Amino acid sequence: MKVAEAMEHMRKTHAGIAGGHRAVAEHSRGVAEHHRAMSKCHGAAMGKAVAGDPQHTFHKEAKGHHDAAAEDQDAFAEDQDSRAAYHDQMAEECSKAGKVAGDADLNKAASPEFEKRLAHLENTVVPTKISGVVPTVPGVTAVPRAGQRPVGDRPAVATQFSKLVEIEE
Repeated sequence: MKVAEAMEHMRKTHAGIAGGHRAVAEHSRGVAEHHRAMSKCHGAAMGKAVAGDPQHTFHKEAKGHHDAAAEDQDAFAEDQDSRAAYHDQMAEECSKAGKVAGDADLNKAASPEFEKRLAHLENTVVPTKISGVVPTVPGVTAVPRAGQRPVGDRPAVATQFSKLVEIEE
């Protein structure tokens, strides 16, 4: 893979992430507008109710909650905008780096010493079958995980049917 190709891939990735942050920010602004509209409705209803009335108290608190929610959504949208700006900047940096790197090949960047070490490592690593199913062997004890009931605590057969599977000696 060429360095320029890798940088182009990273540029596209950053541009996509920036677009995602902008979409989230736009949605958050829409939610903030909804909360502002609800606050306005509760403010109008609060003005009609008499002070001290449970309806007045309800609308007053609801208005306060919607105002706070709108502020939170606005702050979240600003945060998403700053994240989008960061990824836009990183996409631009990737574009510049791709132009500077030119036709350099990532596959040929490794030194001969590294290639020898890698070949040696690949030839010495022996795969283990840790995930394989191990049959029950005499002398092997199952170790339960933390929180698991002890193995063999419960009979495999319900007690009323134990006579059916019992082996007499």
